Amino acid sequence: GLTQLMTLVTSFVADVFSGSPLLLSLFGGGLVLTNWIKFIFYVGIPTLTFVGLLFSGSQDFHSITLVTTFWSASCLFACFSVSVIFLQVSSCLYLVEELYEREGMTTMERLKLTILNAEESCLS
Repeated sequence: GLTQLMTLVTSFVADVFSGSPLLLSLFGGGLVLTNWIKFIFYVGIPTLTFVGLLFSGSQDFHSITLVTTFWSASCLFACFSVSVIFLQVSSCLYLVEELYEREGMTTMERLKLTILNAEESCLS
C-alpha cells in the first residue's frame, strides 16, 4: 500500500538525482533519449503551458502551470513505477523457474507455483 508507494517515490527521487541509471535501463533508449524524456516532462510541458497561458491572457496562469507541472511529473513517476513493478514481478517469476529447475515453464505455471509458495510460507 502506502509503504510501497513511499519506497517507489524514494527510489524515483534517488534515481533522478543520481543521473537516472534506472530510468536509463527501463526505457532502453540510451542517455540522450532518457534526458529528452526527462526534459519534456519536467521542463517542456510546463513551459509550453505557461507560455500558452500568457499569450492567451489567462489571469490564473500560475496555478494552472503548477498543476500541469505536478501532473507531468506524476505521469513520469507512474511510468517509472509500472516499469519497476513489472521488473519485480518478472524477476520473481524467473526465480520460481530457477527454483524448480524446469525449463520452458509457462507463465501460468510460474504464477501457480508462486502462489503455492506464498501460501505455504504463510501456513508454516
